Amino acid sequence: MSRLSRLRKQERQRQREGGPIVPRYRVVLWLTVLTVMLLYALWFGNAREDRILDAKARQELGGTYVELADGVTHFDIDGPYEGPLFVLVHGGTMAMFVWDEQANALAKAGYQVLRYDAFGRGWSDRPDTQYTLDFAVRQLTEMIDRFSGGRPVHLAGVSVGGLVSAAYAARHPDKVARLTLISPVVRGVPAVRGLPALLARTPGLGAFAMRVYGMDRLKERAQSMLTRLPGENGHMADLFLQQMHFRGYERSVLSLIRGDMLRDQRAVYEKLGKTGVPVQVLWGKDDREISPDDMAFLRKVVPGVEFRAIPGAGHGLLIRKGPRVSEEMIGFHKEAKPAEPAP
Repeated sequence: MSRLSRLRKQERQRQREGGPIVPRYRVVLWLTVLTVMLLYALWFGNAREDRILDAKARQELGGTYVELADGVTHFDIDGPYEGPLFVLVHGGTMAMFVWDEQANALAKAGYQVLRYDAFGRGWSDRPDTQYTLDFAVRQLTEMIDRFSGGRPVHLAGVSVGGLVSAAYAARHPDKVARLTLISPVVRGVPAVRGLPALLARTPGLGAFAMRVYGMDRLKERAQSMLTRLPGENGHMADLFLQQMHFRGYERSVLSLIRGDMLRDQRAVYEKLGKTGVPVQVLWGKDDREISPDDMAFLRKVVPGVEFRAIPGAGHGLLIRKGPRVSEEMIGFHKEAKPAEPAP
């Protein structure tokens, strides 16, 4: 009996039993259509980037900008012009606003303070490229070369920015007077290891998962750090959400996860330890992203590191314990001798 004959026989049997039979291929077809419609709705329903970061937008946002090799960078420089230059590098998902407390304290202490939005964050460009460690160090290098006047700089970085700062100091030790690392990434972070990392690096699927799931998790993580902050820091949560609306933020975060900055970077700190650059490390005892083992390794390979484990704070140490962090930084960096211009 042919397949067509069997289908006709089944349909006649179904009609006798009380209704038409639905062929299997039609069920599969409808399930496929419904699945595609659901995925389509999830993709476009979770789209957040409804603005373009162009000259008109920046005019509305305000701030100061400089054109670098890879795009426009939003920056701020404050404090006495004649003071030693102190450069601040923020983490992987936020922007330079996380340094508000320290920038003010350092400027009052006599430093000229330079901070900037890394590419993909804040009001800086979001170039369509690979967000690797080399890419981040290149931006930092250009900013220092442009504003240092040839003097060794005081440098501080937090989280991913700590890794970027450590890599810069390891490559250019003659250009760094002293270095502060706050909860620096050493061996990556648990949230992007194993299956999440594999998912993020899968073409197509990674971008879909980032939009419909990852960005909400990122928002929750930031708000847990930025909401209910003391003093005048309540604006930070608003600034974080605002940057997410500009086209390219989502792509840049996915590229960060796919790249090398959240992987094992112990070699960077081993190289740093051989340079002789004075290093300070500040770490929150409740940090669930940077482990005690990471800190133990760093203390082992960087001779003479000044280490402070601060209670009552996790990975948001910089903003949760802002005055304490400022005090520790100023105390460490004021020990440096006045920097002379490089030959």
